[in-house]
Amino acid sequence: HFFMAINIASLTPVDAFKAAVDGQIRMTRQATPRKGFDRVTLPGEIEWELSQERRVNGIPLHKSQLQDLERLAEELEVRVPWQRNEE
Repeated sequence: HFFMAINIASLTPVDAFKAAVDGQIRMTRQATPRKGFDRVTLPGEIEWELSQERRVNGIPLHKSQLQDLERLAEELEVRVPWQRNEE
């Protein structure tokens, strides 16, 4: 990995830079999506939306993962914070 920090103010006025970036974002969002897609997204946008949705609704787990957690909770005598699905 390589990380670099640039002081934008040393290259151009910050307001002008922000306006240019906002313009690029608007232009990207107005682009016509490829066939099979409803919209054009920015890098990281889908992941950000997914993280927000999971903060509200939780992280989905496979049935086998839930069963493993329930067995472990039973072994440790800890209550699980969800309704168990008995089979």
